[in-house]
Amino acid sequence: MLLYLADNPELNQKQLATAMVLDPSLIGRDISKLEDKNLVRRRIDPQDSRSRVLILSQEGIKIVSVLRDKLTKWWKDNLGKFLDIPTEDFFQIMSEMYLSTKKENN
Repeated sequence: MLLYLADNPELNQKQLATAMVLDPSLIGRDISKLEDKNLVRRRIDPQDSRSRVLILSQEGIKIVSVLRDKLTKWWKDNLGKFLDIPTEDFFQIMSEMYLSTKKENN
């Protein structure tokens, strides 16, 4: 959830649930726990004052950075065994695919 919010800031709870294919009522508890840990904050949506958007706190941003580093290391350590191309090339291709998909969906 933190990683998705980092890449897609200022979503409301319903948008986040839809994007992650989760029930909006179920992720409410998870969001509250992230708030309690000071990783996420809810802010009034500038487009709709009845709604709240989710943003990462500074602590949340730090955690995302650590998570990304650990995930990248894990992928490199594990994928490197199965790839016929250098892992850096693979990550470049995957990054381009991700950005292309993200543009198509916006």
